[in-house]
Amino acid sequence: MTKCCVSKNRYHPWIVQKAVGVAVYMLPDRKTFIKQMCQDLPENELEKVMQVCSESMDAVYEYSQTLYRYARCVCCCCVRVFG
Repeated sequence: MTKCCVSKNRYHPWIVQKAVGVAVYMLPDRKTFIKQMCQDLPENELEKVMQVCSESMDAVYEYSQTLYRYARCVCCCCVRVFG
């Protein structure tokens, strides 16, 4: 079981867990996703955009990990509502 599943199972009700599972299942593979999102970009521009996206996602991940360490939950409102 992945860390994501453990966290999701611990903090969210069954219906939310199942909805997330369906949403993740329906995601396209990486190549299709990039092709759909960046249809009009030439290859060199695509690399630049992907670098910026990667850096942004890293920043969001680090921020969420900081929240988790200090609040013991990424989504504190869920703990108050469901916990």
